[in-house]
Amino acid sequence: MKPVTMKPVTFMIASSALMGFVTGWICGNPTASSNVHQSQGDAEIALSRTVAGFWSLSQPIMPVDVLGFLDIPEKYTHIKLDIGLSVNAPNSALWLDKLRLPGRFVIGIEPNAKSLQRLESGLNNLPNEEAVCPQKICDSSDPLYKILREKNAPDYWALNAASHVGKDWYGVRAAVDDGQPRFQDIYIAGPGLQGTDSLLNAKAGVGLNMIAKTAVPIIRLSDIFDRIDFDRFQFVEHLKIDAQGMDGRILRSAKHYLKERVVYVTIELSAQQYIGAGEVNVDDYLRSQGFEHLGGESYVNARLKASLDPLVFDSLDGSDAKT
Repeated sequence: MKPVTMKPVTFMIASSALMGFVTGWICGNPTASSNVHQSQGDAEIALSRTVAGFWSLSQPIMPVDVLGFLDIPEKYTHIKLDIGLSVNAPNSALWLDKLRLPGRFVIGIEPNAKSLQRLESGLNNLPNEEAVCPQKICDSSDPLYKILREKNAPDYWALNAASHVGKDWYGVRAAVDDGQPRFQDIYIAGPGLQGTDSLLNAKAGVGLNMIAKTAVPIIRLSDIFDRIDFDRFQFVEHLKIDAQGMDGRILRSAKHYLKERVVYVTIELSAQQYIGAGEVNVDDYLRSQGFEHLGGESYVNARLKASLDPLVFDSLDGSDAKT
């Protein structure tokens, strides 16, 4: 397999008229997406124009090789999944910028086009300016920036876009849920509430102001796992999920891969400010799949821990940005 330069996510769509609809939203292109109708009815009509839905196994969700597997350059030996990025992808920044472990490749998934566009633009990495940097400290020359990074304060981490996007980090613009792939509205939170968008509406009186709805493609984690060459990658090293009340359903969408192929999980355990949150109890579900609680929001796959060569297991990274 030859190393490739990653390009924005694209999809093979049966209808050329629908191509602009999907490509605009997936790539976070404001011009292309401005004409998209935001009702559930329009999303269902758009989906009906595809052949078997654009998330079927015949449709690539990232660049693929001749065998249909994700075309990840050969120098990468470990895969991590970062679900729910907000505007700065703090977990991805931890893995790739702070720890700098060799051979790691991260797939990030984020439904909000503006958040993903900002993350990939490099604006987070410019000198400190409040209008540009909602995290307040983005200037790496500021002494406080260094202190905060060293104290593991994830709110101040932002993935270094120039160093990683399209190299060892790849972004997919979608939401994740179990059930069938589809288009569905996501609730968009108001200014200053980055990272709180959700497929679930917020409860009244909890301080979350949802100001808009936008149709997004919905995928399952199993759709990603189906495309990983597990003859090459024995497992997914770390799965992090922070999805505003949808976390348990996202775990369930991984199907058999969760217990068979995931070593570490870091996940939001409760988000009760959303209507319908907690349908799947995260702790119960992970334990039912053979995971042991490590403390905080982190778990380890007990079967893989026991079956892997101790030297291999000890070389793995279970670090997360929440402890």
